[in-house]
Amino acid sequence: IDSDESVALLKIALEERLVDFYKIGAVSGMQVDIDWEAFLSAAIATLNAYDAKYYVKEELRALAPKAASALTREQTDMDAYPVPAFQLSTTGQKNERKPPHPPPRYDGTR
Repeated sequence: IDSDESVALLKIALEERLVDFYKIGAVSGMQVDIDWEAFLSAAIATLNAYDAKYYVKEELRALAPKAASALTREQTDMDAYPVPAFQLSTTGQKNERKPPHPPPRYDGTR
């Protein structure tokens, strides 16, 4: 796992407006060598630059307390931005709101 690549993918999702609400966390169940403070700082800066709604999971906040100290209550409260459960639309389609074009493929060059 490359934290810079993760932030780059996050930026693509933000630019393309692919996601309404983000949950940011640490990798579970894997031994990884990541500077969590740097990762969370970069993720917060990227999300804030796009005025995105997001929640930072408790485990990541514990791994990066300095960066986490900049978070608002809403960004640390899982219930602050309730996301409705997935439902089929009245037309039977899973997603009526679709991006204007297919999402870009990440090839590592952005």
